[in-house]
Formats: sequence, structure tokens, C-alpha cells
Amino acid sequence: MKRPREESTSKKSVHHGPDAKRARVAESGEWTEFKDPCGLSQPVLETLALLGFTQMTPVQAATIPLFLKRKDVIVEAVTGSGKTLAFVVPILEMLLRREQPLSRNEVGAIIISPTRELASQTFTVLTPFLRHLESHENLPKLTSFLLTGGHRPVDQDLALLREEGTNIIVATPGRLDDILERNGKNEILKLGELEVLVMDEADRLLSLGFSSTLAKILARLPKQRRTGLFSATVTDALTELSRTGLRNPARVVVKVADAQGERKTPAELDVMWVRAEHADRMAAVVRWLSEGCISEWEDQQQDGTTDETSVTSPTSPPPPPPPPQKSILYLSTCAHVDFLRHVLAKVPQLSSFSLHFLHGRMPHSGRTRTLSQFTLAPAPALLVATDVAARGLDIPSVDAVAQLDPPMDPAQFAHRCGRAGRQGRQGRAAVFLAEAEDAYSEFLGVRKVPVRRVCFQPSSFAKLRDELGGIFARVATTDRAVHEAGQRAFVAWCRAYSEHQLSYIFRLKDVEVVDMAKAWGLLKFPKMSGLPMKSSGSFQPPFSNLRLSSLAYGDPVREKARQKKLEERTKASVASASAVSSSGCTGKPSAKNAHPKPGGAWSLQKERKERRKERREKKGRKREAIAKARANGGDGKTKGRATSESKDDGSSGDENEWEELQREEREAKKAKRAKKEKLVTEDGDDSDSSIGELS
Repeated sequence: MKRPREESTSKKSVHHGPDAKRARVAESGEWTEFKDPCGLSQPVLETLALLGFTQMTPVQAATIPLFLKRKDVIVEAVTGSGKTLAFVVPILEMLLRREQPLSRNEVGAIIISPTRELASQTFTVLTPFLRHLESHENLPKLTSFLLTGGHRPVDQDLALLREEGTNIIVATPGRLDDILERNGKNEILKLGELEVLVMDEADRLLSLGFSSTLAKILARLPKQRRTGLFSATVTDALTELSRTGLRNPARVVVKVADAQGERKTPAELDVMWVRAEHADRMAAVVRWLSEGCISEWEDQQQDGTTDETSVTSPTSPPPPPPPPQKSILYLSTCAHVDFLRHVLAKVPQLSSFSLHFLHGRMPHSGRTRTLSQFTLAPAPALLVATDVAARGLDIPSVDAVAQLDPPMDPAQFAHRCGRAGRQGRQGRAAVFLAEAEDAYSEFLGVRKVPVRRVCFQPSSFAKLRDELGGIFARVATTDRAVHEAGQRAFVAWCRAYSEHQLSYIFRLKDVEVVDMAKAWGLLKFPKMSGLPMKSSGSFQPPFSNLRLSSLAYGDPVREKARQKKLEERTKASVASASAVSSSGCTGKPSAKNAHPKPGGAWSLQKERKERRKERREKKGRKREAIAKARANGGDGKTKGRATSESKDDGSSGDENEWEELQREEREAKKAKRAKKEKLVTEDGDDSDSSIGELS
């Protein structure tokens, strides 16, 4: 078997078919190095030059010739390796080389992306190529169309497609399936001329539950087409999909290797982990963003505290870089992002930063606007986001990624880090781990994500931590919405942490939740039941004289609604007190019965209590009668059949009492059955009468 060519920073291999031998791929070089029949046309080369793409990446050099030779491909390459151009360029070449140009409504290529953001990004990459091709009169005009949920209503998409048509579709699976289903017998779009189908981030498509949707889409497309699966990781489910949607595919594997072996992050990306307890993490992130690698942060090999189990890369660290210009801060929950939206702008160390916030619960238009604003924002800029921004997005000039919380899914770690150090640019990424979480660094090494440890003095963040906690608490006292956002965020974080996939590393019972609540500036410790955590009894509110009931919303409309609700609650309490007084209860009711319970009014509960007491007394008398009957030689089941001896012994009173108890029990059961039958009958009558009235 021929061994793949290896270089200092990457190794590449191409497989034709599942069991074929490996072959060398073209060297990464200029775009003009492709030879016929795989040479690129002059308009495409001009567009690449205008966009600044002068050199090919390994994945582009390996994939484009295979596509142009009309082979199906499965492409596995690390994040940030240039997979988008690896399918955009051959798609354009294949459509331009057609003997018969596509008509207005003939679809020649479909690109499926797992998320709206990734689909929009791919569409943005494709648009400059099509715009430049329009300037060449001798070339056929190609059009594109973006199909995603939240962009336009589906009926509007159908109307535009019917009126304008399209040749290249970039879509998410759900909206594409909906459009194809309504397309009928190619009434709006003609799919018979389809040349290429591309599934980008294919493993993500399957993990999000689109398997059945993809199966329906594939069933509606012509078999005579080229298909490409592009992904950072190839899973078993992806291999299964390739068996149904691809024919004898060539497999392209582009991996990164260094002195320690294979790695799943770009060689230009410096990945580090920092020891920081949960209460100190926000302070650590603020200093990292505002000052870069400050003097207290030194590699373990330099300060003499080397721990062989925690250093996964023996190479010495590069010189301390300047503070990052564009950064992404990843959090585990949407609620935490919303909380930082309220308070982060008040941190003086970040006053020069342009702050942006993104999570999956935002509407599509809001997410798109946020990404656009962050992309165009001047440096320094910070995007605070959840994993919705972890995969596929290529945001220019992002040079740093910080993970305040390790991802719930360990596979997401490399994808998060990969937002920096893309397309050969230098980047750095940091994850913050508590002492009890050190094993996570070893886990990353096993997963081929090398990390180096960065140390700092344990007390270096104490002052900043207290300062940030005070700032957050003061902001919360100005607006009840901030206080409630902090409560929700803390509860959501604790619940997410307790459900981490690596539960043997991340244990909520090891977290100092009280210190963490103080660092978050919470005005009170939230109530959380059912979570295994340390006691919160030592929590002291930051402002002892603050009454939370008097804390108002900053929004006048919300505050007016809150005041109205308080008035209604006060009136209900007064009415309840009046009901208690009218029931004959004297004196002040006990604290236990001061308010009506969900079970009903206080007076009704008292009646039920008396009935339960009466039933207990009857059962007691019944047990006594049975015991006496057994003591007199009976079997305890006598139903009033007294012998002559028992009458002579004077036990007739006990037997009469027993008969009375049995009779009462039978009558009670009979009355209960009659009551149930009556209720059923009444319910049936009510239903019939209501139906009659409606008709």
C-alpha cells in the first residue's frame, strides 16, 4: 500500500472507493496549476484573485480535480481548511462547461447546510463569483437562491421561484424538503438537469436529526448526479448515508500533524487551558481579552512547576501576543448570554470593545444582524455566543476564542477553537478549568486536540473578581429584569453543568456555588431542588438593606404590569382573610393556615379534616370488634351470627355494634357508587346539551 505524502504541518490522503489504495494528491499551490481537463476557467481564476485567494489549501487541491472528473467524494478535513471553496469552485466550473446552458428554472446544483447561518455564509461566498461572471457576455448567466426558514415565508419563496427561477440552491434541509414537496411534478423547478448535490457539515446534518428529511430529499433528486459530503469528522451514520446517496465515492482525508502526531485543530492555532475556579473565570476572561497573556501567565516549564500529566505539548510557548482584536466567548446556555448582555457593557476593562451577543433562541433576523454587525465591527470586538456559532461560520479576523464553559458535547471543542486560526491565519484558544476538572486536558489529548497549560498566581484574580461581582450586583439593583436574568442564568448553568456528557469530570457537587453566585453579583441565591450541589446556607446578599419586593423594572410597561399584579394579589389575600373570618374561626390563624392552599378554601379543608377523623374513629371501632370476636373463639369475620353461648355471655352488645358497623360500611359504599353514577350521567347530559346548543 502506498503511504500518503507527509509534510511538517499536514498529511493528506485520497481513497477511491472504500477499500482502494491510497494515492498522492496534488501539491497545494496556485490555482493555475490545475491541468486539463481540471483546469479552471479564466473568469473563475479572476474572481479568486479579486477575493484574495491566491493559494490553494490541501483540501481544495485534492477535491476539485475529483469533482471535475465527475466522481462522488467524501471529504474529511479539519475546521478552517477551506472546504467551502472546495465545492463552490467545481460547481461553477461544471455548470459553465455544459454544452446546453441551463434555462431560467432548471436547477444545476443544490447545497444543503445544517443551519441558517452556515447557509447564509455559503450563499455569501457564492454571490461574488456569480456577480463577476455576469460581466462576461460570452458566459451563460447563472442565478442562485437562498432557502432557509425565517428568511421569508415559504409561500413567498415559492412565488419568487415561480417568477424568477434559479440554477443554484443553497438551503437548509427543512425548507428545501418543503419546497420540493410543493414542487409537484417539476411545475416550478426542473430538477432533471441537476449536476451536483453537496451536503456541507454532513455529520452535523445527521446529529441534528435530519436523517429522514435527507432521505426524502434524495428520493426526489435524479440518480445521475455528482454528490459530495463535506465534514470535519466522519461518523458511522455518515458512512451509512454515503452508501445510499453516493456511488463508489472517492474519500479525501486532510489531517494536520505535528511532532506529536495527528491533531484535529489547525497547526496555526495555539490551544491552551488555564486553571481557574468557577468564581474566577469571568475575571480571567476579562484580563485575557483586555491585556492578552499578562506577566502572571507563564508556561509550566518556565516556572518549574511542570506536571507531566497536564502538559500535552512539550514545546515552549510563543512570545506573549498582544490583546486579541476580534474574539468569541463561548457559554453553555442561552440564559447566560442574555445575562451578560445586561452587565458586560458596565465593565470598565471592556469599555473599548464592541460587544455582540448571539444564541439559538434569538429570531433568525436577529442572529443574522448580529453576525453581520460583528463581522463589520472595528477592533476590538467581542461576540458572546453559545454553540450556535461553533461550526461552519467563517468570520474574518477572529484571532482568539475563549471557552468560559467547556462544551456539553466534547466533539464541539475543536469546532469552537476552529473559529480562530482559519485559512492559515494565526489564532489562539483558551479553555478555563477548575482544579477538579484537570482530567479534561488529558481527555482532549486523547481526542487529538493538543493543549498546553498556562499558569497564573492563585490570588491574581481575587481583586478583579470582587470588582466584577460588585458591578454586576449594582446593575441588578437598577432593573428587576437584570436581577431575574441573573437568577435564570445561574439556574440554567447549574442544570447544564449537572447534565454534562463527561459527568465523571464535571460534577456539580464539586463546584463552590456560593462563591460563584457572589462572583455573578446575584442579589439572592436562587432556589434549586433536585440538583446535587453544596449547601447555599453561607450566601450573604450584597446589599442587606435591599428589599427585592420593591425592586422595579427599568421598562415602565413591565413595571406597570407588575404593580397591577401585586394589587390583584393583595385583593385576593384580603378576600381570603374575610372568608376565614366569616367561617367562624376566631383569633389570628396559624402561619400554617394563614393562606389558602391549592387544594381549596381553608373552611373546606377543615371539613375534610373532620371527615377523615370520623372515618378513622369508625375504623378503630371496627378493629376492636374484630379483635373481641377472635378473642371469643370466632374467626373475626362473623357477620352478626351470634350463638346462644355468646348471648348468655352478655356479648350481644358487641355483636350488635359489629352489625351496625358492617351495615354502615355497606351503605357508604352503595352511596359512593350512586354518587359516581350520578356524576357520569350529569356529565353526559351536559355534553349533549352543549352540543345541541352549538348546533
